[in-house]
Amino acid sequence: METAFITIHDLAKDSYIIYCSESIVDILGHTPDEVVHRSCWEFLHPDEVSTAKQLYDESVRLDSVAVLSYCRLKNRWGEWVSCECNFSIVYDVMVSCTSVYQRGTSSKKRSVDALLVRKLFSPLHEDLHYPLSSSFSPRPESETQELRAALFLNRFTRSLTVINALIELEAFVSCTSDGLVAFHYGSSAAQPNLLKKADVAGGVFPHKAIETGEFTRRIDAAIHLDKLAELYWQLSSTEAAILTQLRTGKAFLNEYLYKIKASETAACDCGSVESVAHFLFACRRWRKQRAKLRQQHGERFGELSYALGGYSSRQEGGESIDGPIEQWKADMEAVRATIEFARSTGRLQPNVRDEESREEQEAEERRQLRIPSAAL
Repeated sequence: METAFITIHDLAKDSYIIYCSESIVDILGHTPDEVVHRSCWEFLHPDEVSTAKQLYDESVRLDSVAVLSYCRLKNRWGEWVSCECNFSIVYDVMVSCTSVYQRGTSSKKRSVDALLVRKLFSPLHEDLHYPLSSSFSPRPESETQELRAALFLNRFTRSLTVINALIELEAFVSCTSDGLVAFHYGSSAAQPNLLKKADVAGGVFPHKAIETGEFTRRIDAAIHLDKLAELYWQLSSTEAAILTQLRTGKAFLNEYLYKIKASETAACDCGSVESVAHFLFACRRWRKQRAKLRQQHGERFGELSYALGGYSSRQEGGESIDGPIEQWKADMEAVRATIEFARSTGRLQPNVRDEESREEQEAEERRQLRIPSAAL
């Protein structure tokens, strides 16, 4: 994969850089300390600044994600480097990934993927101030924007090490934003000690919003316990991505795609609504792949909670079929069987790649971005 560097910008008119990864030196020759606290427009070719500012202003206004653009950036020696920039507006900052532009299959694929991502995250309503609120968070009662901030986590570590934190987080937590860098956010033991003034329910903690996570809570009555991280830590990134789609209901299935206006119908090709349950247990298109799943799930075939590593709320004789909730653990063999079924259909992976290829790409990405391998 191509060398790339990550930058985080504030949303001011001059788009000041507040974080930069060390891999910028491989592309532009600059070191992070030489670009942080400077406007990104200083590095852009003069002929492209006006157009870039228009794109930036429009993206901020619409809270855009996966915006793909091409530009020339000045390197350390005053030369212009043709670059490909993919950026998203994340709360009160812009996160950008920049690489040297090379025409080919990889750049073409990214342009296609960017269109799909923007479609998936397009607003359901005309409310541009909270374009994702109907899908991911409860709609605020007033027009005043709620207090919010962001952590940026290293996804290649099991404990989700913090690599950058916005200063606004100091209103939530009991230490400075600089003190949060290298904090192990994924550690369930550490999280309660981090939280302070606000009800910050991140990671494996329960969501209190009535609508947020309703589908997940319905299939996992133990979502409020510290068990979810343990489930995902046993999976590869590819497996975790598939399971996340199935557990949240926000999947490449027509029921959800229709809801976010990415599909003209919620119906499956077989005629029924293409829900998660229909996809896993009923759709006749996947009978051959489902035979092994049925065998591995045995008597509990057809139970969505069991298939997705959740604690079932179903009872027999007045007791839960999964036993005492405190001692319960997900059946990982059943979960992996579900994931393997989904992967074998290719339905949840528009661009399917085998696990070996994925792991090789991630290893190369760690090297290029100078991110240490995940701790085992």
